Amino acid sequence: MSRLRNNSLLIAAGLLALANAAQASETIRYHDDLVTVVDEEHFHLNVHTGDPSWLIVGHRRFRDIDGHEPYYVRVDGGRRMLFSTSRIGWFSDRHTLFLRDIRSGRTQQIDFSSEIWGKFLHEKSANLRDTVEQRPDGTLLLVSRLFDKRFEYVCSMEPFRLLSTKTFKGGKQVRNDQ
Repeated sequence: MSRLRNNSLLIAAGLLALANAAQASETIRYHDDLVTVVDEEHFHLNVHTGDPSWLIVGHRRFRDIDGHEPYYVRVDGGRRMLFSTSRIGWFSDRHTLFLRDIRSGRTQQIDFSSEIWGKFLHEKSANLRDTVEQRPDGTLLLVSRLFDKRFEYVCSMEPFRLLSTKTFKGGKQVRNDQ
């Protein structure tokens, strides 16, 4: 009977130790006047999972932020910010673009799972780079360069939605979705 009790106490102590180790701590990775990016560090039972990073703007948190410092681009004369997040799932990945009005806090989003943009935002490499340009008609041109491939996405800002996609390989257009 005492052996069973000792094993139960050992199991309870082990579970308590795991619960204490699993409590997350946050480390600030980047901070400016608009956003804070934190890494959430905690104990993993599954060694193949990573620690999420969060972009905090206002009182809202966006999980698994993409890109490099400062993790966003100001558009529309500095009134809005554009950024992306990616969640890797068991059966599918979710990639989302966000357009946030800095003054009002209104956030619009596009499910961008079938496309690519944002992973290489502010990347220093010329072969891997994501950029954005506001066109005279008020739309946004998002460009993703991956070695010899170039992806162009045109998005409207009101409402925030994807209008067209073009893919180039070796300088030649191979896809055009309107």
